[in-house]
Amino acid sequence: MAHFYQSLTKSEKKIADTILRSPDLVSQCSLSEIAKHLQVGEATLVRFCRTIGFKGFSEFKLELSIELATKDNQDESILETEIMPSDDSLTIAQKIANGGC
Repeated sequence: MAHFYQSLTKSEKKIADTILRSPDLVSQCSLSEIAKHLQVGEATLVRFCRTIGFKGFSEFKLELSIELATKDNQDESILETEIMPSDDSLTIAQKIANGGC
């Protein structure tokens, strides 16, 4: 989101700032609830999601929820775990269990 920030509108920056401070808000609330909380229109929130590369709010919410659910204590995502073609199933399981370490 950082490389898009300067090109965002004032309302979109407000959305970005809130999401960066409270990412759980997106995973726990509906589009209309978030828009109301931020005092922006639902269309503005959808436009924001598209501006940062998602098809819409639903895709953004899903991706953010997955990212939040997979973060470990070191703030690394298991989605970034490097799985090598030579890794056997035990090695892959250990990498995932260790949060990618």
